[in-house]
Amino acid sequence: MAKSSSKLLFLVIFPALSLGLAGRVVFAQGGPPMLTDDPGTPGNRRWEINTAFTMEKSIIGKEFATPLLDINYGLGKRIQLKLEFPYRVVAENGEKTKSGLGSFLAGIKWRFVDRKKHHGFSMSMYPQFEYKTSSSVRRGINDRGNELLLPVEVAWKLGPLDVNLEGGFRFQQRDKNEFVYGILVGRKVSKQLELLAEIHGEPNRDFRKDNLVLNFGARYKLSKHYGFLFSSGRSLRPSREEGALNLVLYAGLRFTH
Repeated sequence: MAKSSSKLLFLVIFPALSLGLAGRVVFAQGGPPMLTDDPGTPGNRRWEINTAFTMEKSIIGKEFATPLLDINYGLGKRIQLKLEFPYRVVAENGEKTKSGLGSFLAGIKWRFVDRKKHHGFSMSMYPQFEYKTSSSVRRGINDRGNELLLPVEVAWKLGPLDVNLEGGFRFQQRDKNEFVYGILVGRKVSKQLELLAEIHGEPNRDFRKDNLVLNFGARYKLSKHYGFLFSSGRSLRPSREEGALNLVLYAGLRFTH
């Protein structure tokens, strides 16, 4: 397990290093379009709104969010309020396509260790509750059972790199609880462009099956308040294995004010 983990860590860090040898490394930012989050918040009374098209493809079919709306607001310098909801389209092989408003996700992030006061090290808690509406369950858009995610995010400087780590537990009302984790690095290659790479995992209790996703992304600043977000990845498990994601895609716009 340790040997495998070191190889996966190399797969993330090496591409991030090679993406911008001419650029300087900056504080890597998690969150959209990536799966791994970071301790950063929008800032006091500032908005960050992401709207995106997402897709997950596996051997059983495809799931889309068209769109996914992610609204964030800064309450003070260290607190972030979050509300997220998608319009989901589920197209399973051999089944009729189903669509409708998906679940509602609400969260609050608190950065209790700030990097400005702790030599580049920061840390946050980010509890998030996902409520699955009865109508979405009836339509087959969502599985039954609400979920509570309790993660911790850490960011610090590691040599020439700034690294984000996230880990926590997802408590599921109708299914087994699971551990989630991610590691992300990023590089600023110009004033407008930031490149990102991550590994994100959701193993079961005994770690025998871990849906590891290798994901690469970018953020491009279009103007002072607008930016383009993109990422694409796939599972590191065999593509025909149950639960393996053959493709993960995120494309969207960010508005900040």
